[in-house]
Amino acid sequence: MCAVASLAAALKVDQAARRRVLLCALIISALPILALRSLEGLVPRQEGSIAAVAQLVTDPEERFGQGTQVILRVQGKRYRVSVRGPTEQQIARGAAGSRYLITGTVRPWPGAVPSWAVAKHLAGNATIRSVKFVDHGSWPWRSAVWVRQRMATGARGLPVEQRPLFGGFVLGDDRGQRAEITDDFRAAGLSHLLVVSGQNVAFVLAAIAPLLHGLGPRSRATLAIVVIVSFAFLTRFEPSVLRASVMAGAAVMARATLSPQRSLRLLCLSVVGLILIDPLLCWSIGFGLSVAATAGLALLSGPIERRLRLPHSVRWLRAPLAATLAAQIGTFPLLVGLGGVSPVSIVANLLALPAAEPVMVWGVIIGVPAGLVGQPASSLLHAPDRVLMWWIANVARICAAIVRRHPVQWWWPTAVALLCVLLFTLRQGRSWPPTRLTRWMVLPAVALVGFALSPRTTPLGGESLGRSRTAMWREGSSVAMLLRPSTDPNRALADLRSLRITALHLVVVEKSTNQTWSSVGPILARFRVSLLVQCGINSTMNGRQVIGLQDGDQLRVAHQKRSWLVVTCERGKASVTTDDP
Repeated sequence: MCAVASLAAALKVDQAARRRVLLCALIISALPILALRSLEGLVPRQEGSIAAVAQLVTDPEERFGQGTQVILRVQGKRYRVSVRGPTEQQIARGAAGSRYLITGTVRPWPGAVPSWAVAKHLAGNATIRSVKFVDHGSWPWRSAVWVRQRMATGARGLPVEQRPLFGGFVLGDDRGQRAEITDDFRAAGLSHLLVVSGQNVAFVLAAIAPLLHGLGPRSRATLAIVVIVSFAFLTRFEPSVLRASVMAGAAVMARATLSPQRSLRLLCLSVVGLILIDPLLCWSIGFGLSVAATAGLALLSGPIERRLRLPHSVRWLRAPLAATLAAQIGTFPLLVGLGGVSPVSIVANLLALPAAEPVMVWGVIIGVPAGLVGQPASSLLHAPDRVLMWWIANVARICAAIVRRHPVQWWWPTAVALLCVLLFTLRQGRSWPPTRLTRWMVLPAVALVGFALSPRTTPLGGESLGRSRTAMWREGSSVAMLLRPSTDPNRALADLRSLRITALHLVVVEKSTNQTWSSVGPILARFRVSLLVQCGINSTMNGRQVIGLQDGDQLRVAHQKRSWLVVTCERGKASVTTDDP
């Protein structure tokens, strides 16, 4: 850096140019330090006891069968913690940024660090023995908690089932969302609405646009950057929001200096800068989807819109349809690998996004005032949100029902449709590679990538399935499932949908607990279940008869007049085995 400063001083440049050179030198010098700090966060301490002040990195979240889960930062390293009992109650009252004096044990990962843990900078797991509250953190975290609490108070004017949706739409807080509603949004290709994404940053800037009129360039840029940073604090610096915030901040500064840049260049600069600062962002799925969608919009939305030929009466659909197609093309390779391609996503986004945008903008504007004035004024202020979220939820429900009623592998037809749009755009574009060979190489290349990343159907033979760790069996058209207390209903529904299962012949509750029955409810709401079995007495669940078994009882389940499975109850716990002759 000293050499660069000496060079800048030696060169006969004006003072403004010298300041720019020094600023660039400072940034370049700081990048390796920040990157090294990010990578060192994965290096764990040796297993042992610890007593120190820890800060909550995420909001406490209740997990099925795992108590309350949270990520703590202890002595510069992050650990995943699952707490229960009295400690759980104290941690659950906190929020991101809160600090606690803890005693416990930290331990590194037993093997290689999981990819999802790399993206979260986790060095391992921790067990807490005692905890004592210290404070709510520094003033930015306290301010963020105050705003989120006021918004949550104002959202009480909404129906109970819409409150978690409002938190997801505006702040990306997906806690408390019902599993069946979450599955509807995922099946319809609208899951990006349930969590905060880059588009939320654009809507926040749109909400404050009236305040920026009449201000000078520097004042306008300063206020916009303050709002962007504040929103990043509110959303806990989610990777997609981090990308959008840096990109929006760069765009604001470029406009303030009267040197606007193209969106693609801003995207490249933002992504390169963030990756240099934090290389672990490469493992973040949210960051990758955000970058892919933005790249698709920057590269293809304009050409697609210019080439769309629609009747004059529906010409207003050109811009939203072009944006939806461009974003789908950009994210398609990643979604195929994640098993999340929806055949109705384009239609669902066209129907839902016009309603989602006002919800996000209006929610940012009246969220805090609604929480301050209380009832019944908050109900009146949230009346538009109530109608719009009802519409979005019904669009997701109807589109998801269409996907479930036609359980086929949809990703190939969707790939062909999107590639036809892409090739039509490339064929008529002047700024693209001119040779015909280069254009038509896109089709087999993307098809091969999609085929390599496409999810394979897992044979069901009683093994734990997917991330839900749910044991399942299949015999012909009959499917059986064993639900454990640790089964996450969100992951169980996702696994069932990925296997294109529409009905369950048998559902066995391994152990009758409140957590297990919380998992059964969403499954009964979304699938036809012929037989529901538990250890205990006969009862009903959502209008369905539950067969109760006593200790030592066995129930044989037949398929096409042949004994298939045996359900056994021992010590209040049900087990399932195949009936091999």
